[in-house]
Amino acid sequence: MYLEEELFQEFKKVFKKFEKQWSQPIDPDIQYREALNRFSKVELDEVRKEIELKNASQLSKAKLGDVLASEKIFVLDNWLPYLTTKQTKTLRKVAGQGRETIEKLQVSDPIWWRMTTLMIPGTVGDEFVMVVPEDLREEILLSTTGSNFMEQAKKNDQIVKIASGFASTYGVVEFSTFYKGLMNYGILNESDDSYRTKNLLWKQQAYQMTYHMDGHLLGSSRILDLYDFYAYTQTASGKEPVELSLAQLMSRGSTDYFHTIPAYKNLRRQLTGKYQLPLLQADEFLNNIYSSLIQDDIPDFFIEQLTNTITVKSIDDANELFDLLHEATEHTPSWGLKGHLPKDVKKEQEKQSKVAPSQAPPRRNDLCPCGSGKKYKKCCQNK
Repeated sequence: MYLEEELFQEFKKVFKKFEKQWSQPIDPDIQYREALNRFSKVELDEVRKEIELKNASQLSKAKLGDVLASEKIFVLDNWLPYLTTKQTKTLRKVAGQGRETIEKLQVSDPIWWRMTTLMIPGTVGDEFVMVVPEDLREEILLSTTGSNFMEQAKKNDQIVKIASGFASTYGVVEFSTFYKGLMNYGILNESDDSYRTKNLLWKQQAYQMTYHMDGHLLGSSRILDLYDFYAYTQTASGKEPVELSLAQLMSRGSTDYFHTIPAYKNLRRQLTGKYQLPLLQADEFLNNIYSSLIQDDIPDFFIEQLTNTITVKSIDDANELFDLLHEATEHTPSWGLKGHLPKDVKKEQEKQSKVAPSQAPPRRNDLCPCGSGKKYKKCCQNK
């Protein structure tokens, strides 16, 4: 199976940046110490920090490489327990074969794999490949075998997916709130370590690109400053954060979650059918609309861009298109509304604004409401 075209194009942009370094020929039977020579001093130091290897920051590149090579089991122990099931299968495949081409691996972020030092990029002939150093292969295959390891990888899948769901629903939350959510949903129990969970999110954020961590906050990767946005969301709405089931939260963890919303499906069908917009272009437009709306922005620029791209032939067609856009707006969860849908908030507001009509005052000849049995005019009317 090959990468989708747009994903591969994105990868090629990344590769272009590192082309001189990555396009070096690589021996499929390269040893781990030799593979480390392909890193710069800065990169090796980042690996050292990532695996929390202390007391080595002042070493030269050669010495630091020696330290990392001597601690290769330590390196494995700092990465293998934090892999997802897909990453585990990818790594096992390359470890079993020794190498695989980037297209067949569907690896969307080789930078992340390189930083783990578990897979190294290079070229064999005309092919761009990822290679697992020969002296790591057996250890990787042995360490990732067994039901206990795969159970942990499945739990990692859930935690990462839920983190993305929290980020796409609320924009930003405190890590403690997220961790309590994992406990409430039964993903973690009292014996699970919050430090391990935070470490998983730290290691995975560069690969997933749907959320990011900053100190004690977990937020969407679309937000530049989590602290400012967190302060905003605390005061933006008087509503309590929307409560979702585990299935709903995990569904929102997908990068293309909005494609499952009927209103977006209808808009997509209209753009690709009636207006013959290419699928990739339609999806890019919908993604931009969705990204703006969840942040409470009005996507005027993208709507203007759309109307400049397609030909709307009549007022009726224009009204139909804008009705679909309005429907999408009403069904897009908003961070400013703490994850609620605008349509649900409006319904609640309308419900609360409907005050029960007050009881009409009694007429002069009606029985007095005080219960005296007298007519109202002869009882309480003049009181």
